[in-house]
Parts: sequence; C-alpha cells; structure tokens
Amino acid sequence: AQRARLQAPDSIDAWAAYHLGVDHMFRFNKLDNARATELFEQALARSPEFSRAHGGLSFTRFQDAFLGYSDEPSRQAEEARLFAESALRCDPFDPFAHLNLGRSLWLDGEIGESIILLGDAIGLSPNYAQAVYSKAWAEMTQCNPHASEEDAVLALRLSPLDPLRYAMLGVRSLNAVMRGDFQRAAEWGERAARSSGAHKHIALIAALGAQLDGQVEKASEW
Repeated sequence: AQRARLQAPDSIDAWAAYHLGVDHMFRFNKLDNARATELFEQALARSPEFSRAHGGLSFTRFQDAFLGYSDEPSRQAEEARLFAESALRCDPFDPFAHLNLGRSLWLDGEIGESIILLGDAIGLSPNYAQAVYSKAWAEMTQCNPHASEEDAVLALRLSPLDPLRYAMLGVRSLNAVMRGDFQRAAEWGERAARSSGAHKHIALIAALGAQLDGQVEKASEW
C-alpha cells in the first residue's frame, strides 16, 4: 500500500489499487469503506478477472450491511455474497475468496455452511489468522465456546497485531460469558473495545461483560 501511494494516480495498476483498498477497508468506518470500494472497482476496471478485487468488494459490502452503513442492508448482503462467488469463480484456490463467501453467509444465518467454507480457507492457508478468527466467531454463535476459544487463541497467536484483533478479543469475551466466567468476559471485552478499529458492536460486548461482572458504571460508560 505504501509503494502504491508513491505512484501517480493514473499509473496505479490493479494490484496497487487493491492494496490501497485493503488499507482503507481495515479502518472500519463508513468513509474509508466507501473509498476502499472505489479502489476495488478501479482494480476490476483494469483487471476484470482479479479475484482479490472481487473479494474486496464482498468485504466492503459486508461492512455496509453488518455495520449499518447502508439504507439497503439486504441488497448489500446479497451483493457481498455475489462478489464472493465471483472471486471464487475467478480463483477457486484463493483463501480470501473462501473467507468472504463463508462470512457473507452469516448475513443469511447460514452458519453451518459458513463454517465449512471457512475451514476450506484455512485448509488452503493454515496460517490465515482472519479465517481462523472468522471460524471462531461462527462457532461462538453456535454456542460452542470450547472450539471457538481454541480458534480465537490461535488467531491471536498467528497475528497478534491483526487489524481484526479487536474482534478476536471480543470473541474471547463472549466465550467467557458462555462459560460463566464474567470476570474474564469483562477483561476481554474491555481490551477488545480499546483496540484499534473497534466498532459499536465491540463496545456492546464490553458493556455486556462489565454488566455481568457487576461493573454497572463501567457498563454504562460503554
């Protein structure tokens, strides 16, 4: 991304546009997500079969739907899935494509199928921390805190400074809630909410952990 910034705008190729898009995509706010979308579209204009750019558009559409950036979340959810399917069609062996397709299924409640696709992403790239984390999140929603915790811990070990670190910690907080360990839930929730990039859903997790641990004022703050 840094090298791409040094190029003149009209000389940026598809790969450079994609990397600039990823840089904006991971800032998790509406404005940067829109900018990331523009850059991924620019990449596709230069290379229509570029799997990663299709995957990037799936990622930004997912953000639009999941974080409420759009007034049409159902349409954004549908497009998140369609772009992920396009990415997989362009490159069936791209872990990022499998990750985006698996995650897009969350928006339709198809968690079981999601876990399978996320497992495929990990099979293609065993050290892919974001796929491991995403699988942990999906397992958490299925009330399987043991498997989820193993994957969340692994994701943090694989990528301790990951842009999604806040979400990995948030999963650990919710797993602690399910185990009835409210002190840990509060600790992990606080760390998650104070991590770079944390959004409104993570603040809610912090509030939940603090409330269950009896920290009423802290919960109110979050």
